[in-house]
Amino acid sequence: MIFEKKNCYIYFFVLLLNLMIFKDINSVEKFESIIGTIDDKAITSYDIDQRIKILLKSIQLKDNIDNRDIVRKRVFELLIEETIKLNEAEKEKISIPKEDIESFMRQTFGFSKNDKEAFLEFLKKDKIDYEVLEEQIKVELMWKKLINLKLSSRIIITPEKINSMKAEYNAKAGKNQYNYSEIVILKKKRDIDELTASMNKIYDILSQDVSFESVANKFSESPSSLVGGNLGWVFEEQIEERVLSNLKKLEKNMKSKFVQFDDSFKIFKLNDLRVLGIDDEKKYSLMSFSIISNKTNVDAVKEKIDNCNQDFKTIFTEEEVEFKKIDNVFFKDLPSKTKKMIENKSIGTKTEVINQNGSDFFLLICDIKGGNVIQVNEKLIENKYFQDRLRVLSRTYLNKLKRTSNINLNIN
Repeated sequence: MIFEKKNCYIYFFVLLLNLMIFKDINSVEKFESIIGTIDDKAITSYDIDQRIKILLKSIQLKDNIDNRDIVRKRVFELLIEETIKLNEAEKEKISIPKEDIESFMRQTFGFSKNDKEAFLEFLKKDKIDYEVLEEQIKVELMWKKLINLKLSSRIIITPEKINSMKAEYNAKAGKNQYNYSEIVILKKKRDIDELTASMNKIYDILSQDVSFESVANKFSESPSSLVGGNLGWVFEEQIEERVLSNLKKLEKNMKSKFVQFDDSFKIFKLNDLRVLGIDDEKKYSLMSFSIISNKTNVDAVKEKIDNCNQDFKTIFTEEEVEFKKIDNVFFKDLPSKTKKMIENKSIGTKTEVINQNGSDFFLLICDIKGGNVIQVNEKLIENKYFQDRLRVLSRTYLNKLKRTSNINLNIN
């Protein structure tokens, strides 16, 4: 079954990152001790223990004392937010049918009605309470329903707005974009020792092959933490120079070190890069030239090359230059270094010389196919604008509720 596979195991716990919510006590063994209240809800040590287990699994850390100390504060922060969501949804009399919750769980975790017992065993192995999980999903669905009912009507999408966004897209089509994520540690009034400890903790977790998104979700102090630190596709011209210079040093899926800013320290991960609006079918035909002999002058070699149709066997000897043709390779499949060498270059262009494995080489662009600008889909523009605005309104609304909530917890 799907949920028995390791990749789904990881996916399952990552999905729980934003679903951690207080569950009413229904048995003596789940009570343990009350550690405080959030408005009218009593919070117990069982609530905290369950959420620590889930969080450690979600970021793939072992359940031990050191790692529990690392995540405990963040668990309290998430518990506060999620309990406030529950209180507000109950106040507005929001309800979700049980069959909708179960249907969502089956669809999300990939089990049928007949597989439920096996799924329960899957949770039991790591002492995950199924009832807590069910309640978490219920509350998240309640919150989403509440947000749509309460805030969606405030979002007005006019034809003028769509036309404006469409015109903006057309003006920017063909420009470079970076998709990257961040983890932010705010300086606030912390001393350098405290900031260094926070950064070292994050370095330590990332060194254990924990996903960047999971760590950002739990430890980043930026609003982007809500989406795993992902900032989406950002135009090169809109990126701060210090950030851009670090991104340009990274290969796809690589992470930077922490970079100091006026008010914070930030670490970046490059997820992808592209040219806006260009389809994925762009293909290149390339000729690669590698300089074999140290006595061969690279500039002299480049001077002899005019186009890809030359008879290079008569121009160069095998001892001085090695050359080979690469036909119709998709741009998306090329190594990051090669992409940077040829992007935005025209047919007949010779790239700069690169030293690799002790030898110099360069490329000649023989042909380019595809790479057409995709026509903008107005429905996609409308949906993106709506979701972006709803996310901002939702966060503002939650922050307002937090300021007026009565929170009394012993986080020690």
